[in-house]
Amino acid sequence: MSAKTTTKTGRLQMKAKSKTASTKKMKPTTEIRTKPRDSFSGLSAQEQLKVLKNFLLEQKSNILNKSRELDSSSLSTDQGGVQDEADVASHQLSLNLTLNLHDRDRQSLAQIEKALGKLQSGRYGRCERCSAEIGLRRLHARPFASLCIDCMQDEEEFSQHSNSL
Repeated sequence: MSAKTTTKTGRLQMKAKSKTASTKKMKPTTEIRTKPRDSFSGLSAQEQLKVLKNFLLEQKSNILNKSRELDSSSLSTDQGGVQDEADVASHQLSLNLTLNLHDRDRQSLAQIEKALGKLQSGRYGRCERCSAEIGLRRLHARPFASLCIDCMQDEEEFSQHSNSL
């Protein structure tokens, strides 16, 4: 028999009730995280900011590792021999996709660096336009958000209005 307990980080752990309970080793799972954590419940604002900072650092590391792995051979335009048009088109499509993903990662890296700078200076979590506090729920969903919800909605409405002209 085992009982579920919640740790300080909010994750569930299984605790054995007795020493006679069977203890199977669980395989570690590779986890790809897109958000800092499932829940901030029970954490102070300082602890939540620390979790967000660690998440930003983890994302930065992931992007930098992917960038290092980007092999120059995948960016090569040399086809290495005679190939038909379908192979050339497939290679070009793959090359374009790789370059687009790399560009998106570079943009994310710039936003992460900006957020980490704000964390260090104490300006993290403040809207760049109106200086209002950005809610922790928004930062949880988008850790490098620079605008509060109201300013972001205003910007989207302005953008949509500009595009319709």
